[in-house]
Amino acid sequence: NTGGAADVDGLAKYLVAAGGAVAPTIATVHGRIGHSQIRRILRQHVIGWKGAISAEMGRKMIQTSDRFPEEVFEIVVAARVPGVHEELLPYLKNPNPTLRIQASQAAAASDGPQRAKMLARALEDSDSRVRGAALQAMSETRDSALRPLLEAWINDRVFPERIAWE
Repeated sequence: NTGGAADVDGLAKYLVAAGGAVAPTIATVHGRIGHSQIRRILRQHVIGWKGAISAEMGRKMIQTSDRFPEEVFEIVVAARVPGVHEELLPYLKNPNPTLRIQASQAAAASDGPQRAKMLARALEDSDSRVRGAALQAMSETRDSALRPLLEAWINDRVFPERIAWE
């Protein structure tokens, strides 16, 4: 089939013409699309229209992301999709540390009352990479509401894996 490249090019041009109006629809269908190049174009479009994805759309996007959760987490982080913390909880419990890292980054990027609770869970992870990613994501949000959580974690921790540089 020689039409694949033309289809992808046509989709990209259509999305430019359509603007942000189609971003919510894309958010709900992203996880059902098998073609990786098409998903990449759709992700770029949704990320470009950050404010177009509501909390409800973000929740649907995560709920339908079983096949490509890391791509959806990329959208949540880049577009700062609000209020998706409950949908991230199963990923914070996932046996795969890479998914837990990505979920903690998404939790930090998503505004909402559950953000601190989700990040506290990530800070208790058994994998130091997950904890480190959560700490970094927390610092990048520059949210002063997370400061007490961070200070409590630092004050209550022994850092056995920290390398002493001095």
